[in-house]
Amino acid sequence: MTQLAAPALWWDVAGRHPATLPADLAHVLRNLDGKLDATLFVSDRSQMPSHLKDVEATTRALLEAMASASGGAFSYRVLDPDRSGLGGARYAAARRVSPIRVRRVLDDAESQAEIWSSLVFARQGVRRRDDILIQGIENAHLPHLGSLVATHLRAEAPQASFALSAPPGFDELPRYLSQRGPVIEIDVDRTAAIPHDVDVLFWIEPHHVTPRHIGALRRFLAAGRTVVLAGSPYHIRYSSTDDGEVRFRAESTGSAWERLL
Repeated sequence: MTQLAAPALWWDVAGRHPATLPADLAHVLRNLDGKLDATLFVSDRSQMPSHLKDVEATTRALLEAMASASGGAFSYRVLDPDRSGLGGARYAAARRVSPIRVRRVLDDAESQAEIWSSLVFARQGVRRRDDILIQGIENAHLPHLGSLVATHLRAEAPQASFALSAPPGFDELPRYLSQRGPVIEIDVDRTAAIPHDVDVLFWIEPHHVTPRHIGALRRFLAAGRTVVLAGSPYHIRYSSTDDGEVRFRAESTGSAWERLL
């Protein structure tokens, strides 16, 4: 390793330092589809046991190298939830990050402590539940951390799956949804059944709603899925008079929306 100019700037001639980008990670960064950001959740070095003291500096250096190689498509932040109070812990929990329990020896006395040492990657436009989490980073992981990150980023991004219940006239909607994930077309009005293996239900112009329909919707939502209801409690009817005047009137579509809302 040769130091260049500033104390923190090094040129790794052999390419063996953990903060040096492996070729596969550099390739991923050059071919990102949209923005990518990372959050490093890490405790202060003074709180770390000896086998974790290099985690922050080395991981931060890797993230900085990633940012430099990405052409502006990658950014990162560093957060110590313990310093950020309750808000920091809540933010970590929202990102599915938790502290890890480690052993620490101080003055020949052994104790246990909880520390933060995790990375979360988030792609622009991708659901937060599909964020990439690397939990419990230790010094032993650092030599191959770049390759581990590359493996996660190369993995195919999970796709949402859709169920669509719509009357005739909505032919473009399934074509559009199919660009985002698999689509199955169903008839919720008639069957009151929602597939359990889809992420999102689109129910267009609900017409027939019973307690069975309401129960199916509640179970679907309770399982963490999403329901999109679209339509109107009225149909607009247009007519024209002999002299060319256009008239319209609103006709009720029934009590479906009252039952749903």
